[in-house]
Amino acid sequence: MSIGMPGFFKGLNYISPSKYAAASLAIKTFTNFEFTCTDAQRLPDGSCPMQTGQQVLDMFHYHTSLASNVGALVAVTIGFRLVAYVVLRLSQTDFGVTKKSHRAEVTRRG
Repeated sequence: MSIGMPGFFKGLNYISPSKYAAASLAIKTFTNFEFTCTDAQRLPDGSCPMQTGQQVLDMFHYHTSLASNVGALVAVTIGFRLVAYVVLRLSQTDFGVTKKSHRAEVTRRG
């Protein structure tokens, strides 16, 4: 939930399940939420720094729905699992390439 993230990391953030989980949690928590503050926390004009949950959502640019974030979280999770499955299947595949062991070469020479 960084506000000033460098461009490269913003791109990586779109494939992060944490992005969608944090957004879902924030939207669920801060929708229709009102903040109160003590006199010590008030700004010089007498107002609270944050008065509503909508201000928090606006600050973090969470302008999406809860359903779309949950859907994206499910999609990213399924995507990661598919990639992991493919990588595991490929790691077990015999492509007809065999490695010569060092021991076999030493035996042949000697």
